[in-house]
Amino acid sequence: MVAVNNSSSAIRLALDICGVQPGDEVVTTPMTCTLTNHPILEQFAKPVFADVQMDSGNIDPTDVEQRITSKTKAIICTHWAGIPCDLDELNCIARRHSIPVIEDASEAF
Repeated sequence: MVAVNNSSSAIRLALDICGVQPGDEVVTTPMTCTLTNHPILEQFAKPVFADVQMDSGNIDPTDVEQRITSKTKAIICTHWAGIPCDLDELNCIARRHSIPVIEDASEAF
């Protein structure tokens, strides 16, 4: 078990564990606070913003899959405003492309 001081540090640790390196891409959502996406930049990787679903504000799995390239090393999803992301679909997409999903639950409450 590892303890960190905030969600940004947790995401940075998760990206490192997932092997995200400089130049890699991480598909993420623009509908979140900056603490979700700054760790991507701290890894010298590139955030790739996927569209969000109109009804929930969560990342749109259909758009996530369209944005995956050979440089994509992870997907970050944020459970927005108490509404959970479509994890079944995101995990299915991630398995097809052999990339991990990092969940940011800091906005879930």
